[in-house]
Formats: sequence, C-alpha cells, structure tokens
Amino acid sequence: MAGCNLVIVTSHHLDVEFLAAVLSMAKKMEFKCHVSSEVVARTLELSGQKFDVEVLEEYSKTPAFPTAPLSDVLVDKSLIITSYADVVDLCRGLEEEELRNRQAVCILTEPEPGIEEMTEYNTVSRWLAFYGIHTYRIRVSGHYYPFELNDILEHLKFKELLPVHTEHPELMLRMVKSRGQFPRKKGK
Repeated sequence: MAGCNLVIVTSHHLDVEFLAAVLSMAKKMEFKCHVSSEVVARTLELSGQKFDVEVLEEYSKTPAFPTAPLSDVLVDKSLIITSYADVVDLCRGLEEEELRNRQAVCILTEPEPGIEEMTEYNTVSRWLAFYGIHTYRIRVSGHYYPFELNDILEHLKFKELLPVHTEHPELMLRMVKSRGQFPRKKGK
C-alpha cells in the first residue's frame, strides 16, 4: 500500500481474519478506511474487535454505522473494502479523472476454492486498468495451519465451537482445550 493514495480490496464479508489484517495495515499506514457494505461493517462489529471504518453512503441502507460519501475516498489516503461483484461499479461511481490521479491499486482476492466469480478476473482487471487502477490478484485460502488457528483462537470469544469442513475435528477441540478455552457442548 506504500506510495498509493487509494487502495481497493475485494473480500468476502465473512473472511474476518483477512479483513482485520487489511484494516490493521491500513491503520498503521494512516489510511482512512471505508467499506461498501453494511454486512461487512456488521461482521467486523460482531468480531469483538474495534475498527475505525465508515460505510460509504451510497451503500448504506440504515444509519446504524458512521457513513461517508463516496467522494471522500478521493480526498485523503483511503482504503475501500468491497465485494468482487461490486468493484467495477464502485469505480464507475468515482470521478474518472480524479481516480486516474490517485495512484490507485486494487487487490483482487481469490477465494478458495477458485469459483466462477474469478473466471472473469481478466475482464475485471481490464475495466480497472481503464480507470488507471493497477490490479494484483492474491489467493486467500480458508485452510489454516495449527499456528494460524492458535492466533485466530487468541482473538475469538466464542460460546460454542463446532468444527466443520475438517477430517479431524477432535484435533481442533484438543487445541482449544489445551489453551484453556472450553466450548460448551450443544444442549448443555
């Protein structure tokens, strides 16, 4: 993000770890942070961590979160978190000449597994290039190593834990218990 005035990042709204990491980096680099989705804002709020973000007014349906007009992202160093599906329309809503002068980059995240939405990567990349935005594609996996799970568990405050999408759920439960976190069993 160094050297850029505008960074746009696509992300799935439930990828809290990725969102938290991006927002943390943006804060350290003194970027003003925006999201183009109240769902993302609510997800961040439910994570239990505090983030200084504003929902772009054009995407806000209720005044439950602080808002800012889309034009604000062209004033200061700004980060916008949006969905892959909305990134081109978001750029269309900005002043084209200003956007070209912002030294903007867009980080297009590829979910795991690579699904249909990423098949249009080249098309989206060409649209963003039209606006002078350099694109970078990264793959974000939902599979974690044990040390990464430990880091995630350190930040979570859960009442229940139900491991899914794993061949060995007992390993995750053992890891949680070894940390002194004892999830309630369903119905107890």
